Amino acid sequence: MLRSISKSPARPRNTVNGGGIICPKGRWMETSNAALHLGIAGKKLKTMKSIGVPHMAFERGDKVEAPLPYRRYEYVYFLPNCNDGWEAMKEYDVSLADWCKVCLHLSNRDNWTGIDESIQNHFEAYTGLAATDANIELAFNENVLISAVNLPQKSKKEPSKIPAPPPIKQTNKEKAAKAQELVQCLGVQSKVINQLSEVDFEYMTGAAGLEHFKGDWRSNNCLLNQEIDERTGRCPSCENARKLIQKSRLPKLFDSDTTKSNIKSQAAG
Repeated sequence: MLRSISKSPARPRNTVNGGGIICPKGRWMETSNAALHLGIAGKKLKTMKSIGVPHMAFERGDKVEAPLPYRRYEYVYFLPNCNDGWEAMKEYDVSLADWCKVCLHLSNRDNWTGIDESIQNHFEAYTGLAATDANIELAFNENVLISAVNLPQKSKKEPSKIPAPPPIKQTNKEKAAKAQELVQCLGVQSKVINQLSEVDFEYMTGAAGLEHFKGDWRSNNCLLNQEIDERTGRCPSCENARKLIQKSRLPKLFDSDTTKSNIKSQAAG
């Protein structure tokens, strides 16, 4: 079951309730969440990155081939209240790519039972705790792991373009035609996709090959402002993705027993 986790108040330390230690060697966090956790402005964190500080290591998800949706964000590795001389790059045992895999895998509560061995090893090396249900829950609550659905909303950027020349003055008719071309694509808009994605985000981004951004499930190639079909309200990429939602390609979407069971499990959780 995909978890939506309430973020705990900012608490810049590595102790947990009861005085124990979680992530004694340091922790990964998405940069905007790290700024909130440390109680500093986002601009100050960017300045620290630009000047280079030894007690923080910055990495981008796309540079380490992190799984979707984690690859679209930047992260920082740090240790709250670290001792003088502590250097981030020399301390972490779990790479950003492996941390993202742990987060994605454990975002689905069903994976907590019979946990994958490599995920278990990475979790225990990173947190310093046994991979029990209680400790996995604790890791999410302490924000040292982040569920896929709790990543900040982020629109898909268009590829960089050469600066355009000054625009030519357009007539009202031309402006209306241009506005029609830039109507935002509605996305795939499939009830069965929306239903199952609530309990198995990993299946949507893996087998189904979709991405969730701008509030909808879309084709990986959707750029939001492609020419929109007036009849469907979708761009060509999303329309094609919708047509490919077939039982032969995505059997899990049409397995009503599995879907009902997952939804029932989600309600019980």
